[in-house]
Amino acid sequence: MAGTIAPMIGLDKVYVAKLLTDVVGSTPTYDTPVAMPGVVTASINKNGTIITDYADNRQFWVGNSRGNTEGTFEFVDYDPALIAAMLGQTRANGITEGRPLDQAAYYAIGFRVWIGGEKAGGTYRYVWLLKGKFTIPSINPETKKEQISPKHVTLTAQFVALNGANNVIDTEARNDYDLTSVTEAAWFTAPVFSSGVSTSAVTVGSATGSASAHTITIPFSKGSSETFSLVAPVDNTQIVVIVNSTGLILAGTYTYTASVAGTAPTITIANASIAAVSYSVVVVKITDSNGVLATPKSQDVTPA
Repeated sequence: MAGTIAPMIGLDKVYVAKLLTDVVGSTPTYDTPVAMPGVVTASINKNGTIITDYADNRQFWVGNSRGNTEGTFEFVDYDPALIAAMLGQTRANGITEGRPLDQAAYYAIGFRVWIGGEKAGGTYRYVWLLKGKFTIPSINPETKKEQISPKHVTLTAQFVALNGANNVIDTEARNDYDLTSVTEAAWFTAPVFSSGVSTSAVTVGSATGSASAHTITIPFSKGSSETFSLVAPVDNTQIVVIVNSTGLILAGTYTYTASVAGTAPTITIANASIAAVSYSVVVVKITDSNGVLATPKSQDVTPA
């Protein structure tokens, strides 16, 4: 999908979520994200490096590495109770006590960046940094003068890879490319990551049909039986049904039903004209939720 090449011109929707569990081989869990209003700027430095090794009197090999992921966030102000919880400080009776041995908890932080595009509702980049610790906020107040000079609060953090979820450090998506509307709407409901993205091929199974129900059903699978979901088609350009006796594409309104998860999702095509005759069923373009295209396939089926 073509997107917008345009500058970043806005920043909002900052949320933080406490990391509750993060064990190798298990899916990380988080507390409910909490909004942090008043964001002014965000600076994310992933400290990437690249080196060149030399051999045989020439450049022989190039390698790259990702260093410490650092974040700096500027806010108009902050919620003292939230910051105390993030920093592991003691807070009671409206007073926060900071001590030398306070240890910050791991938190994820998410936000969105407004991009100068033309997508209806706004063009946005969405970001989650999934496991980090924040430092004590920096402040630089000054006395009021003839002209007011607003002062802000700065939070800095260091981020590391999750133990679970394939060691992900951060996730990022754009709503003018391939971010689904469902994922976009739920972006700040919980930190977004994938605990096991499967890029193996989607296989089209043997189609079956029911003349009495006027349906043709096509199963899909993956070689190692991973759990996955399909992105259902919306018209007959993804799955084409041809009446073999006439060579015509089956007319009428198609109804597609795809399972949302499971090891064997199916798509069912319902049309009142489907009968006990031979059809060619051609799967042209079906993808799973990870964007993996199913291997195109043509097969004949006679509904019973």
